[in-house]
Amino acid sequence: MTRLRFLIVPALLACATQTLSQGKKEDFDRARKLSSLTRDNTSGLKFTANWIDETEFWHETRDQQGRDWWSVDAATGEQSPLFDQTALSGLLDPLTNQVVEPRRIGLMDLKVTADYVQFQFDRKYWRFGRASNQLEEIERPNRTAPRNPSLSPDGKWRVEKRDGSLILLPVDRSSETNLTKEASETLRWNYFYWSPESNMIAAWRTTTGDRLKMNYVESVPKEGVRPVLRSHTYDLPGDNVDTHKLFLIKIPSGEVIEPDDDEFDYWVASNVWWSADGAKLRYRHMYRGYRKVTMMEVDTATGTSRAVIEETSETRIHPTNTFAAYAGQNTILWTSRRSGWRHLYSVDAATRNATPLTSGEWEIRGAPVVDEEKGKIWFEAGGREPDRDPYLVHQYVMNLDGSDLKLLTPEAAQHVPQWSSDRGHFVDTYSRVDQPPVHVLRNGADGTIIKELRRGDDAPLREKGWTRIEPFKAKGRDGKTDIYGNIYRPTNLDPAKKYPVIEYIYAGPHAAHTAKTYRVTSQLHRLAELGFICVQMDGMGTDYRGKAFHDVSHKNLGDAGFPDRIAWIKAAAARYPQMDLSPGVGIFGYSAGGYDSTRALLAYGDFYSAAVSLAGNHDHRTDKTWWNELWMGWPMGPEYEAQANPTNAHKLTGKLLLIHGENDTNVNIHGSTMRLAAALIKADKDFDMFIMPGRGHNLAGTYIERKIAQHFVRSLYGKEPGRTN
Repeated sequence: MTRLRFLIVPALLACATQTLSQGKKEDFDRARKLSSLTRDNTSGLKFTANWIDETEFWHETRDQQGRDWWSVDAATGEQSPLFDQTALSGLLDPLTNQVVEPRRIGLMDLKVTADYVQFQFDRKYWRFGRASNQLEEIERPNRTAPRNPSLSPDGKWRVEKRDGSLILLPVDRSSETNLTKEASETLRWNYFYWSPESNMIAAWRTTTGDRLKMNYVESVPKEGVRPVLRSHTYDLPGDNVDTHKLFLIKIPSGEVIEPDDDEFDYWVASNVWWSADGAKLRYRHMYRGYRKVTMMEVDTATGTSRAVIEETSETRIHPTNTFAAYAGQNTILWTSRRSGWRHLYSVDAATRNATPLTSGEWEIRGAPVVDEEKGKIWFEAGGREPDRDPYLVHQYVMNLDGSDLKLLTPEAAQHVPQWSSDRGHFVDTYSRVDQPPVHVLRNGADGTIIKELRRGDDAPLREKGWTRIEPFKAKGRDGKTDIYGNIYRPTNLDPAKKYPVIEYIYAGPHAAHTAKTYRVTSQLHRLAELGFICVQMDGMGTDYRGKAFHDVSHKNLGDAGFPDRIAWIKAAAARYPQMDLSPGVGIFGYSAGGYDSTRALLAYGDFYSAAVSLAGNHDHRTDKTWWNELWMGWPMGPEYEAQANPTNAHKLTGKLLLIHGENDTNVNIHGSTMRLAAALIKADKDFDMFIMPGRGHNLAGTYIERKIAQHFVRSLYGKEPGRTN
């Protein structure tokens, strides 16, 4: 966790009865030491279950005196030492010519089986018998490499990519055959998948688009003193992008079959799933514009194709939240929002009939896990349980036909599971931002708690004045929909004082972003220590609350949920008078949040008065294709220009700080921040800008944190900050 080493010392405000006095060195020392304070005064916050097999797992505990390793019986939850630490330390003593304390053994790279513990110690590798207490030095273990996708399943053939072609070779490399002779600069073969019987490959032929370049300048290169111009391929919305077509190639003859399916005009080719006998294959086809997706099935003997699943939408279909799994050769489990909520459907591939397995005003989260032998489906979901935060994720299990649905994790908390390979048991860590984690071992069939393993404790920390994050709920723009967020307070909060408010924003529609698990320190904690109350919430337009909630952001990223955010902050301030909105609210964010934070001053300058925008994608016309076409639509419409921050630069009120890394290959500095800066200058608007030499999209670190804090002290307290040593 980043620590705030460089500190800010603003002068005292004239009216201390209205706002918190600033400038005491001890306040900033406390902020600098917050990470160590929280670490030294908490315990049991983490629990990592390392499954050895279906019956046993191990975990490690630490305190100021050292470490211990424990074995846990999955059937009973009983814990015992994983190995004899005293015996091992005694064997290591003569090898190091020093006393090795049993709880101070510096074991690294542990691998545990039922019989031994393998580890690295003193730059060598060792194996220690868990029962025999025998220690032996071993060779450095070879890491198991993943299966080489170029090698056929029967091990007889290899396909290599060479100059855009696919070359077939026997494993002895005695000959070679070019399977794709028509490869050229604009026609290339990059992705292929072996059939189970090794007699065919499915290969994608890519017709290259414009592949235009985006440039940036590296001011301080590793070699030489001259700045270096860098370029990389970067598609923008509306560009002529790569397209892909599926072909089947017989092995070893090289005979080609062209399926009668559509060309793939999405930004990257799809994975391919073969049937067990190789007679059919399936792939997901997301059409450009994200308003149509199909699951295609191809007869590999004839090339005949058909859509076994087809989804269409007037708005958009979220590509990374549409999941497929298989429950038998002809049954596909498919997630869809056709009802308005993301649910799981069982699709008969032969008839295309879709049967809903789940329903209601709640949402599936993540891909389902299927066990055909047990006849079970495990999945995660949020919002199903009444009278609780709908973002809290719970674990469920049901039969393949959707019957006998069981809630495995009933506690009103965020649940993070660590499953055994057979799904017979799992370690469940559940917590909320206002509740330390509890780690329990559960039965995977019904969720019964077998044993509580450990419980987090923050009592010593709270005794020192630290307070937990407070979850807060208020109505959104429509006066009906609940908006959920968090409040962060300084450890020396004085209820009689008032504190300026700073919001952290990231309104990316691909997910929800407000913390739900317990945490004791973060950038918002550190910023609050400097005399602010910090907040974060998810407004309309973000995910996991149903299609209507999500579609608020369709072709409308400029909305960013601001009407909900403003209503939420006003409700929180009415509840807690320590929240001072009179100087205007501060707001900051990274990447898409960088766009959002500037947008706050352009569109809602009567509420927000100060913003820091980091690596912001300020103009959706000059940012990457897939992100902007997904949320802003394709073909491009007038909303692209209308909602661009440079278009609205003349509306700026308040105090804006732009920060960007010059080597950002995700959000190009010239197409975004510099473009906005030029528009602000043209509009004769005052603003500040800081360019970070040598940095990319990741702007984490103490230096940037200090820049953010300095800006808000100047803007919301009206005083020039200082620095402590």
